[in-house]
Amino acid sequence: MLTDSQELEITTDSLEAVNAINGFFEQLLSVGNDSQVILKAVEADPTCAIANAHVAAFYLFSGTSDTIARATDFLNAAKAQLSSANEREQLYIAAIEAWTKRDLKSAIAYHEAISELGSVLPRLQEAGGSHAQRDLFEQVYLDALIRSSKYQEALDILEKRYAKRS
Repeated sequence: MLTDSQELEITTDSLEAVNAINGFFEQLLSVGNDSQVILKAVEADPTCAIANAHVAAFYLFSGTSDTIARATDFLNAAKAQLSSANEREQLYIAAIEAWTKRDLKSAIAYHEAISELGSVLPRLQEAGGSHAQRDLFEQVYLDALIRSSKYQEALDILEKRYAKRS
């Protein structure tokens, strides 16, 4: 088991997969042109549950019917590895599965569970660096809030985000 740039455990022995996961978050947060770097993580370790779940999320961001089908393929690959995934990875896979099914209430609940799991978000802040993992969780959670018409909760998150920048 290795750790990513946020010191979160990744169930893989492939440093190449972890580097691709780190690169994916950097691209997402910087609105870079190479977010498909996450595909390299699955190429490096097809059994890495979280890498497959991240690829599924990558396709879900597009929101088209053909990308949802692609997302489902990677989600199924992630689910096939659930028995070897850690608890955070299992919750993330469940959140992505709920998002795939457009069950936004469940997706939100899973992301809330992730944030409560051992105080993950504060630990990510303490880890330093780009906070990529925390920001991705927050962005998916924000998207789910908006899609489920929980605008005030989404606004509260955005206000906190912008207050930090001031």
